[in-house]
Amino acid sequence: CEECVRPWRELLRKLRVCLLISLRLYSIPLGSLPITVSNIEEGNAFSISQWIAYDELSLTHTNSEIVDLENACWSSLFSFDPSLEESDETEKWKMLQISCIERRSSENLSPSNETEPGPLLLFMQHYNNVLKLAAQRALILAQDWARDPYSLHLLTEALSTLRSINNSALLSATLQEIWNATLRPIYRGLLFGFHEVHEISEEVITPLCEDRSWFQAFNRSSMEFISL
Repeated sequence: CEECVRPWRELLRKLRVCLLISLRLYSIPLGSLPITVSNIEEGNAFSISQWIAYDELSLTHTNSEIVDLENACWSSLFSFDPSLEESDETEKWKMLQISCIERRSSENLSPSNETEPGPLLLFMQHYNNVLKLAAQRALILAQDWARDPYSLHLLTEALSTLRSINNSALLSATLQEIWNATLRPIYRGLLFGFHEVHEISEEVITPLCEDRSWFQAFNRSSMEFISL
């Protein structure tokens, strides 16, 4: 009977969301917990805003392009929730499938019809909070730079993203996290010796600090973080 199979149909739709997230973010470390229906519904196991931010950065690092994408997702006629019954329609199901395996080019990030892949945000419109997503992107870019400190353009992109946050409390909290986790350890190492700083590798950072052009660019970026 219909009442007997309804819970199973609802569960399958929720599993569809898990598959979409897992396949779009397959190359990104999302923590030790598996992406399951129960873990997502718990609410505290994952940051869905972080998932969306990772997905946005997989498309482009340019903040203005991402802002345009977020605005387009708000007004898109093709936005829908994969966990609801409406997503059972054939065209929507096909759009979900293609979104799991393909990405739009940076020239046109939002789909113009249901035969084109959409970003994760298109299917999670209720998480389209531009300030929270910008904060998450800035943190991710800073973390990516910490893993590859030669790539100072990542700091520049993080700064560009931070400038779009017009909430002083959120901006201050994000800046503090970036400063303490990624920038401050380098200055601590220079002042007190890198043997006292376990967050970074002396073998990686010391040659860069001895490179005058890199160190000047790093200092300029650090001063810009402080000035925000």
